[in-house]
Amino acid sequence: MRVSPNSNEEHSSNSHKEEIFDEFNDDFSEDGENSLTVAEFSNLTFGTNPLEFDPTDFVCGELDVAKFFQLVVEPMLQNDEQGILRNLFPYLIDLLNRTVTFDKIATCIKETLKIYSNPTLKKLEICKGRDYLAMFLDHIPDKSLPKMLGTLVSSNIPIPLLLTKEHQCYEKGLRVLSALRDIVIEKDYCLLLVMNLTTSKLENPFSKQLYPALCKNREKPTGVTFPGSIDITFHPASENKLRRPIAIAEAYNLALTSDPFQSIIKNLSKEAFFIILNTSEIDFIGSEPTEELGDQIESIARSMNGKLGKRFLVLYTDSKSQPATIRREMFKQRKHSLETLFHLHNDKDNGLSEFYIKVISPEKMEQNLEDIKENILVQLPPENQQRLYPPLGIRLPSKEELIVWSDTSGDNTFARSMTQLGFQTGVNGFRRAQIFPASNYERKIENLNDKRRLSSDKYSNFISEEEIDKRIKNFKLEKALIGDSSQISALKLFSEVVINKNFTEMKNFARDIDSLFKTHLQALSSQESKSLQNPNDITREQLKREIEDNDISIHDFWREFVILSMTKYNRDLSVLEKLYSVKPSHLQDAYKTWVIEGEAMQILDGLSLRALDPSFLSNVLSSLMSDSNRRLIVISVIGLESSGKSTLLNYLFKCGFSTSAGRCTKGMYMSYRHSDFKGIPFDLLILDSEGMSSTAQKYITRRSSFDKKITLLALMCSQIVIINTKGLTKDISNILEVSSYHLDALSKRKSKPRLHFVLRDMMDSNKAQKPAFDDIRESLEEMFRELPGCTQDLSDFMTISEEDVHLLVNAFTSFHDDLRPKAMNMSETEHIHLPTESFPLIVSNLRKLLISSALDHNDTGFFENVHGFIIHMNAMWETIDARGSFLHFENFKTIQKWNLMQNFVEAQRIAFLEPFKKEAIEKMKEKINKLRSNLTSYIEIKEEYQEYLKISSDNFASSAVDDFFQKVGIQIDDVIKDEGKTLICGMFMTEKLELEAKWREKELSFKEKALINNAEKTFNETIQRYNTLYEAAKLQSDQERTQKLFNEAWGDVESFHKTSMENMVLGKHQLQERVVDSFNRAIQRGQSNVKKHDLESKMQFERKFWMKLEKPATLQQYSVTDLQEELFKNIEIKTKTVPSGLMSIITKLRSNENEKQNMKNKAAMAILDQVSLLCETICSQITHQKILRNEYDETFQWLRKLSDGLFYFLTNEFNTPNARFVPELNDFNIIEKFYRWQIYATLEKNNQRWHAEQAKKLQKYKDELQINFRELVKNNFSFHCHSKNFSKHIINQLEITLITLQNSVQNDVDEYIKRWVTKYGATNEAHQRSFGKRDKGAARWYINNQRGYLKHVFNEESKKVLEEIKKKKVRDIIEKIEKTQTSLISLIDEDWCGSSSATLEEIISKHKHSSISKNVHEYVENFSFAGSCRISKSSAIWDPLKRDLASEFKLLLENWKRDANSRVESDIKNNIRVNWDKVEGCPACCPVCKAKCELPQGDHTHETSTHILAAFGGYRGEITGQATLVVCSETAARDKHIWWSPLLEKYVGINELMQANQPPWKPMSFDLIQEEQAKNMRYIWWYLRKELCEKYDMIDSTPSDWERYSR
Repeated sequence: MRVSPNSNEEHSSNSHKEEIFDEFNDDFSEDGENSLTVAEFSNLTFGTNPLEFDPTDFVCGELDVAKFFQLVVEPMLQNDEQGILRNLFPYLIDLLNRTVTFDKIATCIKETLKIYSNPTLKKLEICKGRDYLAMFLDHIPDKSLPKMLGTLVSSNIPIPLLLTKEHQCYEKGLRVLSALRDIVIEKDYCLLLVMNLTTSKLENPFSKQLYPALCKNREKPTGVTFPGSIDITFHPASENKLRRPIAIAEAYNLALTSDPFQSIIKNLSKEAFFIILNTSEIDFIGSEPTEELGDQIESIARSMNGKLGKRFLVLYTDSKSQPATIRREMFKQRKHSLETLFHLHNDKDNGLSEFYIKVISPEKMEQNLEDIKENILVQLPPENQQRLYPPLGIRLPSKEELIVWSDTSGDNTFARSMTQLGFQTGVNGFRRAQIFPASNYERKIENLNDKRRLSSDKYSNFISEEEIDKRIKNFKLEKALIGDSSQISALKLFSEVVINKNFTEMKNFARDIDSLFKTHLQALSSQESKSLQNPNDITREQLKREIEDNDISIHDFWREFVILSMTKYNRDLSVLEKLYSVKPSHLQDAYKTWVIEGEAMQILDGLSLRALDPSFLSNVLSSLMSDSNRRLIVISVIGLESSGKSTLLNYLFKCGFSTSAGRCTKGMYMSYRHSDFKGIPFDLLILDSEGMSSTAQKYITRRSSFDKKITLLALMCSQIVIINTKGLTKDISNILEVSSYHLDALSKRKSKPRLHFVLRDMMDSNKAQKPAFDDIRESLEEMFRELPGCTQDLSDFMTISEEDVHLLVNAFTSFHDDLRPKAMNMSETEHIHLPTESFPLIVSNLRKLLISSALDHNDTGFFENVHGFIIHMNAMWETIDARGSFLHFENFKTIQKWNLMQNFVEAQRIAFLEPFKKEAIEKMKEKINKLRSNLTSYIEIKEEYQEYLKISSDNFASSAVDDFFQKVGIQIDDVIKDEGKTLICGMFMTEKLELEAKWREKELSFKEKALINNAEKTFNETIQRYNTLYEAAKLQSDQERTQKLFNEAWGDVESFHKTSMENMVLGKHQLQERVVDSFNRAIQRGQSNVKKHDLESKMQFERKFWMKLEKPATLQQYSVTDLQEELFKNIEIKTKTVPSGLMSIITKLRSNENEKQNMKNKAAMAILDQVSLLCETICSQITHQKILRNEYDETFQWLRKLSDGLFYFLTNEFNTPNARFVPELNDFNIIEKFYRWQIYATLEKNNQRWHAEQAKKLQKYKDELQINFRELVKNNFSFHCHSKNFSKHIINQLEITLITLQNSVQNDVDEYIKRWVTKYGATNEAHQRSFGKRDKGAARWYINNQRGYLKHVFNEESKKVLEEIKKKKVRDIIEKIEKTQTSLISLIDEDWCGSSSATLEEIISKHKHSSISKNVHEYVENFSFAGSCRISKSSAIWDPLKRDLASEFKLLLENWKRDANSRVESDIKNNIRVNWDKVEGCPACCPVCKAKCELPQGDHTHETSTHILAAFGGYRGEITGQATLVVCSETAARDKHIWWSPLLEKYVGINELMQANQPPWKPMSFDLIQEEQAKNMRYIWWYLRKELCEKYDMIDSTPSDWERYSR
C-alpha cells in the first residue's frame, strides 16, 4: 500500500524529498544559491508592462551578438535592468516566423559574456531558450497570441505552459492554454501524455528520446520555467494520411505545482489515449510508492474510468544498484503495489483501460524505446475517437471552476446561419450566390462587359451590345434592390463583426467560415475521388466546379460588403447601410483593423479574377501609410503552383499567407508591412499570386492566359519581381515571353522591374549559381533579340544581374515518421516534413538583398505613394485583363516577313491610295458645286460620280498591285505576297465605299443648307418690302395680314423644299417597283454569268442558286415563320456515295429514317439562322448608311453575298468529305423572296424615317421663322431682332457641320478595322487564342463556330480602342463648338464692328477673305433673313449679336455635352456591324479539318496556315469509322489510303480530294508542322475527343501514348 504522511517512514520520505529538491535547485543556482525565481526572470527579461506589438512591423537583419549588444547591453549601461529583452521583441518575432528557436538568445548571452562580463546577464546564463519563449508568450497581446501559437505549431517548436504556483504564475500557462483552443479543434488530434515526477532526472525529455525527429526542438528540462510546466507540440498526419494527427504533451515536476496544474493534468489524462509516467527506485519506499507517485497513480486511474481504448504505461528505470535477484523481487513487489493501487480506483472488470508497468534498462534503452513506440502506435485510436477536444475546465486554488476551452456547441452560430440558407455539409447544390448576391450581380455585370471575350468551357451565342446594355441596367437595378430584401443571416453576423471592429471577433468569424466550408469541401472532394473510378462520369467536372464555387473565406465577405457599400440604395444611402446599418466609413475602419493586424488582403478574386474596388483599397491603405518620409516598395512573386511562393514570403516578411500543398493562393493577395533598412524607413506591399499552371484553371471561367496576365501585372507594378522556381523550366521560360510580347505596355513605365530568380531545392550553390544564371540570361536575351522591330535589348526593359540569382535549399526536410518503430516496413510516402535548419539564415540574407535592391531602385511615378500605386495597379490589371493574349505567329521569321509585307502595303497606301482619295474628293466637290446650280440634274450627276469612282478605283488598285509585286520581288513568300495583294485591293474597295457614303452625306447636308438659305432669302425679300416704320406699324396693328405675309413666303419655301427633295426619296409604290426591278435585273445578270459546265462545287452551287431564282413582277411579304415552313419542305437529305461491298450494306443499315429526319430538322433551323444572320447584316448596313433606294450593282452584290454565305455555311456545317448524310436545298426562291422583302422593308423604314425627320426639321424651322418674323414686326424690324435671327442661322449651319463631324467617326472606325485586320490576321489570331493557348473552351468554340469565335476575338481586342475613338470624336465636336464661338466673337470685334451704313450681307462679303473669317465663313455666308437691312450704327447690332451668340452657343454646348457620347457610340456600333465582313474575311473552311480560310472575302484559291487534325472536322475512316488524327498539311497526309472521295468514288490524295469536293484550295505543301503546334492539337483532342466522336459518330482511335500531352 501507499506510504501515508503519518507512517513511520514519514521522516525518511521527507528527508528523501528534500534531498531531491536540493539537487534540483543546484541546477539553477550559482555557488549553491537559487539566483532567479520565475517572477524575477519575467521582470528581468520583459518587464512588468505589456509589450506593444505591431504585426505589420518586421526586421531586415539577423539577430547576432553585435545586434544583441546594441539592443540589450547598451541600454543596460544606462542602469536600465528591467525588461532588458524588450528591444529584441521584433527580432524574436522574426526568429519564430523563420522557425528558429529561442536558443538563439541563450547563445547570444553566452557569446556576449565572453567579451563583456555583466552580473545581470550572468544570472541568465543558466536559462534555456524555452524559458525565454515562456516569458515571450506571456507578453504577447491577447489578440495576437493565437496567431503566434499557430506559428509555433507550424515551426514544430514546443509550446510551454507555465503552471507553477509561484506568484500565481499558473495564470500565464492558463492564458496560453486557452489560446490553443482553435489549434486543438482544427484537426483531429489524439493526445500522448508523458509525465515526470520531481524525482525524474532526465538528460533529455522522454518524448524527445522516444521521437527524436518529431520532438527535436524539446530542450533539457533544467531551465527556470520547467518545474510545474507542460510542453506540448502538435503534429499533423503523416504524408499518406495513414497516421492521425497527434499532440504530444510532457509534464515536469508534478509535485512542485499548483492546483490548476494538477487539475489540468487530470483533465488531460482523461483525453489522452496513451499515458506514460516515468518512475525510478527513488519513487518507492520499500515496495510502496511515495506519496507523489501514489497520488498520480490514483488520479490517473480515476480519470481512466469508463474510457475506451486508453493505455497507462508506468516506466520503471532500473539503476542496477543491487544484485539482479533482489532487484527482480523488489520490482515484482512494487509492480504489485502499483497495480493494486490502480485497480483500487479503476474498475478492472470494465475492460476498457489497460495498465502496464515496464522496466527500462539503460543498456537496452534503444530496444525499450522501440517497444514503447510500437505499443503507442498500436494503441493509436481510429478517426474521431479519443481526440483532444473541448470542453476543458480546471479548478482554481479558490476552488472555483474555470472553463479553459469552451464547448464547441457555442461555435455554431455561423453554421446555423448557413443552415437557414439551405446549406448542408457535404450536400451538392449550394451556390455562393445565395450568400453573396451583390458579388453575383457584379460578376454578371462584369462578364457582360467582357462581351464574351474571356475563355470559358461553355459558350453561348454572341449578345448584341444593346442587349448587353439592357441586361447590365437590369442587374444594376436588381443589385440596388437588394436594399429592399431581407437580411441574409450570415451577412448579418458579419455586419456585427464589422461594426464592433474587434480583431478577435474577425479571426473567430474567419475560423468559423474555414471550419464549416473546409468540412464541406472535404466531403465534396471525397465524392470527386469516387468519380475517378468511373472515367465516363460527367459529374466529376461538375463537382470540381462546385468545389471551386464553395471555396469560401472571409475575403468573400469583405468583397461583398465593399460592393454593397459602393452600391447606392438612394441618393444618400448605400445598400450596405440600408440593409445592415454599416456605414462605408465603418467598413473602411474595420478593414483597416484587419490589415493593421497583419492579415492579407485578397485584391484579385480567385474565382472571377475581379479586383477589389481600388477607391476602397486606396482609402484604407492611405490611412495606414500616411508617413511621407517612408519609401514605398512593392515586391511580387510568381512561380508554378506548389513551388513554395507563399512559404517563401512568409519566411521573408511574416506575411501570414495561406500555405498548403496544391492551390492555396487563389487569385492575388497583398500584404502590408513596414520597417527600416540602414536608416531608411519604408512601407512594403507584398503581392502573392496564384501559382502558374494552376489545376483550377480548367474548371474556372475567366482564367484564359492567367499565367501571362499575372506575370505582366507583376512586371508592371513591382520594383522587385521574385521568380520562384526549381530551375528555369520550359513552363517558366514560356510564361516569361509575355514580357516580350507586351513591350508596348512594359515600355510605358518610367522604371523597370528588377528580377530576382530564387532557385529552390538546390544544395551546391557554389557550383550551380553561375551556370543557372547564364541559362536564364541567355534565354531572355534571345527572346528580346528575336523580337521583330525591337531595337532595344533586355537591359532596357528589366534589370537582371548575376547577383540576383539565389539558390535556396528546401524550406522543409523530409523525415521518416518516427512515430512508427524502425522494425515496421515503412512505405516511401510514410514521411513527415519538418523545417530545414539552414533555411532560416539563408532567407534572412536573401531578405537583406531584396530590400537593398528595392531601395536602390530608381522609383518614379506611381511608386511615390500608395494612392498612386493602387490606381496604377488597377488600371494595369483592367488593361491586361481586357487585352488578354496577343498575336502569336508560328515563328519569328514569319513575323518578320509579315511585317515586311505590311511595310510594302503601307507604302502602296501612301503612293496610290492617298492620291486616289484626294482626286476623288476633289471630284466630289466639283459634282456638289454642280448640284448647287442645277438640282434638277441630281440623278445624272450622281451616276457620273459613281461611274468615275468605279473606273478610278480599279485603275489605281491595279497599278498599286503591279508596283507591289515589282518591289517585293523574292523577299517574301508567294503566300504572303498574295496576302499583300488582298490587302491592297481591300484598301481600295473600302475607300470606294467610304467615298460613296460621304457623297450621300454631302448631298444631304448641301440640300439642308440650301433649304435654309432659300428660306432666309425668301423672307428677306418680304422684310425688305416692309422695312419702314410706317409699314411696320401697319403690320403691328394687323396680325391677320402679318400671318398672310408669312404664309405666302413659307409657301415658296415649301415649294423649294419639295422640288429639291423629290429626287431624294421614292414613294411607296415607286420603291417597291424599284426593288423588284433591281432584284430581277440582278438575277438576270447572275444567271447569265454562271459557267454552265464548270464542275467545281462552288460554281455548281452558284449555277443552281441563280437558276432556281424567279423574277416576279410583284413584291411578296415573307416572314421568318413562312421561311421556316418552306425550308423544311424544300430540304432533302441525301446519302453520300460509299465504297461498295460490306461497308455499303452497313451504311444502308445506319441510314434509317429517324436519323434523316433529325438531320432535316437540324439543317432547316441552321439554314434559317444563317439566312437571318446574312439578312440582318445587309439590313444593318442599309439602316446605318441611311440608304433610301437600292442600286442595281448594290443589289447584285447583296445576292452574291447571300449565295456565298449559304454555300460556305452548308459546306462547312454539313458537307464534310465523309459525312453519310448531306442536306440538299432544292429551291432558293423562297430564301430570295424573304431576302428581297426584308431589304425592301428596311428601305421603306429608312424612307419613312427620313420623311419624318425632314418633316420635323421643316416644322421646327417654320416655327422658328414664324417667331422671328413676328418679333421683327413687333419691334419695327430692329437690329436686335436681326441679331437673334443671325445667331440662329449660325447655330443651324453649325449643327449641320457637327452632325457631319459626328458621322465622320465611321472613317475612324473603318481605319481601325483596316489596321486590325492587317496587323492581326483575324483567322490566325482566332487559332492562336484557342489552340495556341491550349484553351479547351475556346478550341471547342473555334471548332463548332469559327465565325462566332472570331467575332468574340475582335470584340475582345477592340473594346478599348473604340472607346478612345469615341472619346476623341466627342472632344473634336466640343472643341469645334468652342473654337467656332471664339472665332465669331473675334470676327465681330476685329472686322465687323468698324463697318456702318452697310447691310449685313455687304459686311460679311467684304470681310470673307480675312484670316478670321476663313474659319467661320461657311456659317455666316448666305445669310439673307433681313440681311439686306442697312446698319446705321455699329452698336445697334454687334453688342446684341454677341449676347445672343453667347446664349445660343451655351445651349448648343450643353446639348452636345449631354448627347454626344451616346450619338457617337451608336454610330460606332452601327459601323462595326456594317463592316463586319471586312474583319471576318473569307468564310470558307477546309473541307477536311474545318480550319477557316485566312484570306479576305472574294473568289480566290483558299488557303490557311492553321490546319488542324482532320478529326476536328469530323473526318473518319470510311471503313473503320475511326477518327482521322492527321493534320491536312503534315507529311502523313500524303497517304492515299486515308482520304475517300464520295464524288469520285475512290480513295485519293488529299489535294485531289480538296480540289474535287470543294471550292479550290491551295495544294498542301506537306510541311512538317511545328512540334509545339502538334502538342497543342493533341492536347485539345485529348480533352474533347469524347464529345467530338459522339458528335461525328467516330470511333476514338487515340494512341495511348497521347495521354502525355494532357499534362
